[in-house]
Amino acid sequence: MIENKIIGIVLLICGLSMILWSVYISYNMFQGNRPVPEILTPQIETGIEVADGSTPTQIDEQIKQTIQEQMANILPQANVYKLLNLIVWSIFAWIMIIAGTKISSLGIGMLK
Repeated sequence: MIENKIIGIVLLICGLSMILWSVYISYNMFQGNRPVPEILTPQIETGIEVADGSTPTQIDEQIKQTIQEQMANILPQANVYKLLNLIVWSIFAWIMIIAGTKISSLGIGMLK
């Protein structure tokens, strides 16, 4: 019986530490005290040089490049990836909080 109480206390402490750790790290990231983990990184693309007398596929590539440049002026690619990385981290933190809750509830169940 005493073993169940010890295991219950250990599970309760582990679950609470998982919850507190994920909340603390998330708070520091959203406050700017800690860098956001770079899970998604932008790909670097090279520019396409098109000379006069170009073919239709080259013109399509030039139009595509022009549109990408204009979109980069409106919404910088670095900001999009930073937002996506924050969303991925938030999902991970939410999973850690749910797991910590389940582990803590197992510990509380063993204490009873």
